[in-house]
Amino acid sequence: MKDNREPVRKLFAILCSYKIQPEALHFYLLEKVRARFFAAKEVLYDHQRVVRDAVFVYSGFLLIYGFDETGDRQLLGIQGSGRILLSKSFTRQTSSDLELVALAGTYLLLLSHSDVLQIFRRFDGTETVARIIMADYAEAEQLRLLLLKERAEKVILSFYREYPEFLKGGLLLDIDIASYLLIGAQTLRNVRMKLIRQGRL
Repeated sequence: MKDNREPVRKLFAILCSYKIQPEALHFYLLEKVRARFFAAKEVLYDHQRVVRDAVFVYSGFLLIYGFDETGDRQLLGIQGSGRILLSKSFTRQTSSDLELVALAGTYLLLLSHSDVLQIFRRFDGTETVARIIMADYAEAEQLRLLLLKERAEKVILSFYREYPEFLKGGLLLDIDIASYLLIGAQTLRNVRMKLIRQGRL
């Protein structure tokens, strides 16, 4: 997709849903955003690197991985279409504890740290909107963690109803889904098969 007008229009509409923005910001975004399409799964930002861009997921999925003391990887977040990611590494311009990975078929818009700062300077209220977006993400994550206290069946059913794309297989590994849901991979497979047999998935 070489024409970014529709992805930028969608991003601008989301920003306006928080607070109406001037059309000049729309034109600024058209001029400054960079687009990347991922034909295959690919690391966008490695663990320990500084995240240089704010990220808007136009389509597909951006995964957020963390690492424990032994270096084992765990899926911590899934950002789908319409999500704006302003990570701590990006806002502070420090090395990240996380790894950002785009799945195959993902289309992202990227905006540099300097361009975001320019937006804050030129367009009143945009910095407040950025804080609200980060707060929304933090609250959604707390609600997700609360759900994980439920029985495995409810957790798995909720996950696939939110992300039906991952039922097809191949897009996201069971070991990643299991780590995201804080359950064993075998439990995931057993319960998923049960839900499919019952016609609930």
